[in-house]
Amino acid sequence: MFASLFYTKETRNLIAELRKKNRLNEIALRNLNEHIFFKIIGHLLLSAFFILFFCIAFYRNEAHDFFVFCVMVFLFLLFLSFALFDLIIKLPRNIKLYNKGIYISGICENFSYEGRYGILCRIKYRYSVNNQKFYKNSGRLPLGKFKIKYSKGDEVDIFYDPKNPKNSVPFLISLFPIYYLSKEPRPEIGQLTTPIIRKDELFSQKNLSKLHDLWQKTLLFIKGL
Repeated sequence: MFASLFYTKETRNLIAELRKKNRLNEIALRNLNEHIFFKIIGHLLLSAFFILFFCIAFYRNEAHDFFVFCVMVFLFLLFLSFALFDLIIKLPRNIKLYNKGIYISGICENFSYEGRYGILCRIKYRYSVNNQKFYKNSGRLPLGKFKIKYSKGDEVDIFYDPKNPKNSVPFLISLFPIYYLSKEPRPEIGQLTTPIIRKDELFSQKNLSKLHDLWQKTLLFIKGL
C-alpha cells in the first residue's frame, strides 16, 4: 500500500516481528495506513493552497518581485519540514510508545480543545520516572469519535519509553486502534482513567451545515481568482 512507503525502519521491524509471531492486528494496520494516507493528503493540500496563493501573487506582480519568489520557496521548505517531522519522527515515536511503552499515570497541568470544531486537543502534563520529573506538551492530538476533558490536577494516562523516559505520549482512545498493532490486548488498558464524556459531535447536523457553508465560500473564492 502507498502508506507503507512512509514506514520507518523501526515501524517495519515492529510489523515484521508481530507478523512473524502471528500477533499482527490487520485491522489496526489498515487503520494506520489510512491514518498515514490522510496525513499525507492533508500536508499536500495545505502546501498546495499556500503555494498557489503566492504563485498568483507572483504572477500578478509585474516586477516579479524576487522577495515573493523567496517567500514561495521558504513556505515550500517549511511545509515539507513539517510533513517530514510528522511522518518520520512524531508518528513512528507514537507507534513505538503505544506498542512497547510502559504505562504510568501522570498529572494534567493544562488541557485545551483546538480546531474550529474542537476536534483536536492539547495536553500539558507531568510525570515521574525513578524520582526524575518530566514536563511534556502533547502537541495537537485528534479526538476522533470521542470527547475527553481533563482539569488541572487530573490523572493522565501515559506511555513512556523505558530507554528514554522523557519520550512519552498521553493515551487517547481515538488513537489506540490506530497505533496499537498487536492482537493481544494490553493489560494496562483496564487501569486507564481517561475521562470520556460523550461521542464527538463533529458530524452533527449543525456542524455539517457549517462545513457546507464553508465549502461554498471556498468555491466562490476559487471562482473569483
